[in-house]
Amino acid sequence: MCWKGRNITSFIIALQLQSGIMTRPAMALSSPPFVQSYLQRLGLSATDTNTVANTDVNTVANINGCNSEKNINININKPTFEDLCRITEAHLANIPFENLGQHGAKGGLQTLDMTSIEDKILTRQRGGFCLELNSILAKLLSTMGLHVQYVPAIVHRPDGDDDGFDHPATHLFLLVRLDDHDSQQYFVDVGFGEPAIHPLRYPALDEIQITAEGMQSRFVPDGTDIVLEYKKGGVWTPRLKWDAQIDATRTLEDFAQCLKQVQDVNCNFGQKTIVCSVTRDWKYTVAGSKFKVTGPGRMSMADDGVAPVAAQELSSKDEVRSILESKFGIAMEETETLDMSRSLAAEDKVWATF
Repeated sequence: MCWKGRNITSFIIALQLQSGIMTRPAMALSSPPFVQSYLQRLGLSATDTNTVANTDVNTVANINGCNSEKNINININKPTFEDLCRITEAHLANIPFENLGQHGAKGGLQTLDMTSIEDKILTRQRGGFCLELNSILAKLLSTMGLHVQYVPAIVHRPDGDDDGFDHPATHLFLLVRLDDHDSQQYFVDVGFGEPAIHPLRYPALDEIQITAEGMQSRFVPDGTDIVLEYKKGGVWTPRLKWDAQIDATRTLEDFAQCLKQVQDVNCNFGQKTIVCSVTRDWKYTVAGSKFKVTGPGRMSMADDGVAPVAAQELSSKDEVRSILESKFGIAMEETETLDMSRSLAAEDKVWATF
């Protein structure tokens, strides 16, 4: 059903009430300032004990990482897999995937400087893209004692190169272990603007993994590479591909070429603005001047499009900015200089499947 009313905010509020969203809880104990600020941004609390370690994450995590009846505590001294799940789910819901800086918003183009990334995401309450979102998450997890590796990947697109993938690599994801002695790795990605909302066991080749929002994912070998696939309309579809031999020494600074590719005005990021947040129930997207809300079945649809449960063409830059503030928490002062000219001139197919 296409929602055609002018005031889409009332629809959003109804969805939030239905989902039991709470206000963000206060921190439970004194923790390092960076960790404290980050968890507050995610709507989570810190603890130094495994108070919820044995609780099924599917019964306690909610739309913004908080249960509708009690706060969710994260063990910052010895995080569990459940803690990692809660962090990634809250991250996707509360910190949007966005490229507004490439279109004139405050702060300008993205950077690999962590101080600037922290200021943008934690202080100014903005979002970012993979290099920003996954790198700042890597710092959080490392600060809490987890072992984190940076991995570059190429992205599959219907109009990609001969093999269906964009070259060279333009994406960054993380491989995470709960500690240096843990042999189990997890694929973690909060910088793609899409599910899966929880980490995936890695490599677990050919094993179908189903996360809380219903997405089915698997890792499959492709020569010397690994491909992440998800099931859509009953068909396994590629999403990302990377070299199976992971360089454990790679740092964020090694992604300078990736940053350059993404900042090219001819790529999707340069052609049109994109802002989205993801929960296990809903996805909210502003692509150019179009706002849409898609439901939980979106990742299993048979066609390439996304049937929204609510959609609205925003008639002005001010309407776009208003939605960015009311739905994604991006303050109006951050978008005062936003330039929509390239977004309005871009083809409809840019970000169409988002």
